[in-house]
Amino acid sequence: MNTWLSEGGTPPPAGHTGLHHFAILYAGRLELARAVQRVLKHRYTLEAEDHGVSVSVYLRDPDGNGVELYYDRPRDKWFDPQDLLAELEELAR
Repeated sequence: MNTWLSEGGTPPPAGHTGLHHFAILYAGRLELARAVQRVLKHRYTLEAEDHGVSVSVYLRDPDGNGVELYYDRPRDKWFDPQDLLAELEELAR
């Protein structure tokens, strides 16, 4: 992001306020996959996270700003880690 007024400025030091990241919502898994494919062609380092209700891919732009690319799962596909833990506890009995 460029605010033009801060062109050439430095990012805020650790522990100060500033932008953590901004997010771009995609309509579905396929659209997210296509975006990730385009990003990978430019050799960006990515991290992915399954949040249960959404799937996110994180990267940094050339200025170091955090960018999140994600899609929301349909409600009937949400994953709750607590449900898995409960199932595991049941199986352990």
